[in-house]
Amino acid sequence: PMKQFSAVAADQAGEIVAAGCRESFEVVLWSLRTGNVLDILTGHTGPVSSVAFCPGQGKLASASWDKTVRLWDIFSPGGDHSSGVDILEHSKEALALSFRPDGKVLAVATLDGEVTFWNTDNAQICGTIDGRRDAAPGRRKDSKTVAKKFGYFKTLSYSADGRFLLAGGESNVVCIYY
Repeated sequence: PMKQFSAVAADQAGEIVAAGCRESFEVVLWSLRTGNVLDILTGHTGPVSSVAFCPGQGKLASASWDKTVRLWDIFSPGGDHSSGVDILEHSKEALALSFRPDGKVLAVATLDGEVTFWNTDNAQICGTIDGRRDAAPGRRKDSKTVAKKFGYFKTLSYSADGRFLLAGGESNVVCIYY
């Protein structure tokens, strides 16, 4: 059966591609060089909304509407990825993620407007941002209704030096956190 991909990422070396599936809740890994499927990662119970490779560490993060982020060790011995998975629980659906360029921190945006920062070495929370008001779309000058009070981020990206986190949602602004 055909898979509908909702997220895609390539590793730093440009050898492996990961794609998250909307309907089967899987993450498919394949070789860019040969085009062959290398593995199919299972475990999510909702659509996969974002995938990202950890720079230089052989880890892949997948965010899902099942309120989890999974950190996969894609080079685990024997190909048993289930034993090398950290599951990062969230209170709401996980929408977007981005690794800091040094690979030590993973930022995750959720449907409640929060951005959670995870230490990738021990899978512990090392910070949060309440971005609900930052992500909310504004009110037009000529609008006769009240502006929406809360929003959420649909995309995250670190600057190349890792000092800034950029976040965007359904508004006319890009938020820059440092």
